[in-house]
Amino acid sequence: MRSVWFGISLPVMMARPTSAQDSARVADRTDAVRVYLDCEERGCDREYFVEQVGFVNWVRDRADADVHLLVNTIGTGGGGTEYSIAFLGARRFAGARDSLRYNSVPNESQDATRSGLAKLFKVGLVRFAATTSVAKQLDIRYESPKSTARAAVRDPWNFWTFEVGGDAFGNGEASFKSMRVFGNVEANRITERWKTELKLNSSYRSTQYELTEGTFKDYQRSASAGAKVGKSISSHWTAGGFTSVGRSDYQNQRVSAIIAPAIEYDLFPYAQATKRQLTFLYLIGPRYFRYKETTLYDKLEESLLFHQLLVGLRTKQQWGSSNVSLTASSYPTQSEFYRLTMNGHVELQIVKGLSMRLGGYAARVNDQLYLQKGKLTDEERLVRQRSLATNYEYFFSAGMSYAFGSIYNTIVNPRFRNLGDF
Repeated sequence: MRSVWFGISLPVMMARPTSAQDSARVADRTDAVRVYLDCEERGCDREYFVEQVGFVNWVRDRADADVHLLVNTIGTGGGGTEYSIAFLGARRFAGARDSLRYNSVPNESQDATRSGLAKLFKVGLVRFAATTSVAKQLDIRYESPKSTARAAVRDPWNFWTFEVGGDAFGNGEASFKSMRVFGNVEANRITERWKTELKLNSSYRSTQYELTEGTFKDYQRSASAGAKVGKSISSHWTAGGFTSVGRSDYQNQRVSAIIAPAIEYDLFPYAQATKRQLTFLYLIGPRYFRYKETTLYDKLEESLLFHQLLVGLRTKQQWGSSNVSLTASSYPTQSEFYRLTMNGHVELQIVKGLSMRLGGYAARVNDQLYLQKGKLTDEERLVRQRSLATNYEYFFSAGMSYAFGSIYNTIVNPRFRNLGDF
C-alpha cells in the first residue's frame, strides 16, 4: 500500500474541474467515479467535500460505491491529529488500494482541517477518475514551495504540550437551582519511544431543591491528579506504569491513591492502530484509601494490593466499526472484592442501505469498599448524593436505520438550515 505524508503547510497536487459549470455537469454523469465517505471525525464536513470535489459522484451507501473513502484518526504527540485516509476500490476498481495521511496542528480550525482533507481527497481520487471520461476535464496544478532548503527543527518545548481548561454551568427555576464548575490541566510528551501524560482534574456541583418540608441542598466535590508513562519495547509491546491520587465525596473518599507498573501487548503492530488494535493490558500495585466517614466494614483507612486486566478491541473497516473492552479487577489479598466490566459500541453495515448500532456498558460490581456506614435519607437517595450499594450496573442502546432512494447526493442546499425539526 502506498503511503504519503502531508503536513498542513506542504504544497499539494490538485485535480479540479476547469470551471464551476463543468463541476455541476460532471457530477451528473453516471460514469463518474462513485465515492462513499466513511468519516465521523472532526473536520469531516460532507457538504463541503461535495462542493469542493466535484469530479466524482458522492453516494449514500457503501454498496453503491466504486471507491470507499475510509478515514481513521489518532492523536499526535504535539496535540494535533493524524488522519489516515484509505482509498478502497470496489466494483470496477476492486482490489485497488491507496492511502494518504494528513496531520493537523493543535487548535487548528475546522475550516483548515476540512480544506486539507479535501485536497488529499482530490489527490487520491485522481487515479480512479483518470480511467473515466471525466479525465479530459481535469487539470493538474502544482504549487511550488518558496524554498527547497530544509532547516533542522529545534523544539524549545522538547515535545511537551500543555492544555488548561475550565467550564461553568448554571440553570434554575422557581423550585430548583444548579451550578457546576469543572477545571483541568494537562501536560503531555509523546515521542516514538516514550509517552508521558500528566493530568489534573477538579469539579464542584451545587444543587438546591425546594421541597414541601423545606430546602434540600446537595454538594459534590471531586479532584484527581495522575501520571501515565509508557516506553515502546517493540512493535507489539509497551512497558510503563501509572499513578494517581484523588478525592470523591460521592464515593466517600477523602484520599484515594495508587501506583502500579503496567505492561501492554498489541496483537497487531502499533503502526496499524488507526485501523485495528487488539490489546491486553495488565497492571498491579498498592492502593490506599482514607474515607470521609466510617465504611460498612468499619474502616476509616486501608491499604490493599490491586490488579487489573483489560482486553480491548478497536477497529474500523469497510463493514463498520467497533470499540469493545473487557476489564477484570480485584484485590488479591481480599479476592471477594472484584469487578467485571464490559463496554463499547459496534456499528455494522448489514446489507445495502441497512445498518445497525449497538452500544452499552455492563458490570458485575463487588468492590464497593467505600460504602458509608449508616442509612441515607430518601432525599439523599433521590439525588444520588452518595454511592448506593449494588451488585450490578448497566446501560445499553440499540438502533437501526435503513436508507433508500437515489444513490447520488451531490446537491448542496443550505437554505432553512436553522429552522430545526418539525
